[in-house]
Amino acid sequence: MSQALPLVTRQGDRIAIVSGLRTPFARQATAFHGIPAVELGKMVVGELLARSEIPAEVIEQLVFGQVVQMPEAPNIAREIVLGTGMNVHTDAYSVSRACATSFQAVANVAESLMAGTIRAGIAGGADSSSVLPIGVSKKLARILVDVNKARTTGQKLKLFSRLRLRDLMPVPPAVAEYSTGLRMGDTAEQWRKPMALRVSSRMRWRIVLINEPHRPGPKVNWRMR
Repeated sequence: MSQALPLVTRQGDRIAIVSGLRTPFARQATAFHGIPAVELGKMVVGELLARSEIPAEVIEQLVFGQVVQMPEAPNIAREIVLGTGMNVHTDAYSVSRACATSFQAVANVAESLMAGTIRAGIAGGADSSSVLPIGVSKKLARILVDVNKARTTGQKLKLFSRLRLRDLMPVPPAVAEYSTGLRMGDTAEQWRKPMALRVSSRMRWRIVLINEPHRPGPKVNWRMR
């Protein structure tokens, strides 16, 4: 990998995360039952803008992550911009990288700041296990396409007659790689074994991270140059 660059703008100003917000964690189908990820994203970003001292017009980019996209709103970032009253010209795009999705969003905004293409941005992510894109079997999907092309009722009935009960069962989204079928946790376990990492050493590492003291940064002046 290439050498890491200092997190500063082209003018030499330090790049920093100055504010953050999230929804409470809740079990599936409880507090946020029926609320899709895009609405959770709008809720958080809208509240973040309301609580912070950052003017909405200063935000020039919004990068949002989502692991399981909803077919009706594949670009969650754009929907959040439109749903929170931000400038419609705000650069907004979505990313997906398994459990590292939101980290990727933060990295992308930081890179835009380093390149000088934006002055300030918002990075985040949203997913909902209570509202999922439940699909259909591949056989049913193919027959539905063929039925749409069929001209007569007889042709349509003949196509439907090929279906079996198992073909009508809903298909939940698979949070796994398409090529390997592995989830991110499975991949991490494969990585751990040759590295001979013991549970005790990993726990010590977690304790060090959790106990790392938080040092508040200086007051930020949002009057742009």
